[in-house]
Amino acid sequence: MRAGTNASIAKVPDRPITQTWSRYFYEHPSIYTEVDGLIYLGAHNDEEVLALCERAGSALESPPERTASLSDPELRTAILETAYDSGLIVEYPAADVGGPG
Repeated sequence: MRAGTNASIAKVPDRPITQTWSRYFYEHPSIYTEVDGLIYLGAHNDEEVLALCERAGSALESPPERTASLSDPELRTAILETAYDSGLIVEYPAADVGGPG
């Protein structure tokens, strides 16, 4: 809201519109300072969403032992449960067609 819009921008189903807003914030540091990302309420469930720009990477630290790819088999059950609870569909590559867990 401090940027001159309101929360409904996150609920616009037309992604090019929301991406244009995000790009505008990113490309105008003289107005918004240097934006590393945005926090907004997601359209799906009104929970906070954090969208980070690549330039935020240098400010983030994650030890290798606490980092995993979303394709990591150990995350599969948690991803599927979260998707199910949120009414979302997750598709896995053909090589990974076994059941959860």
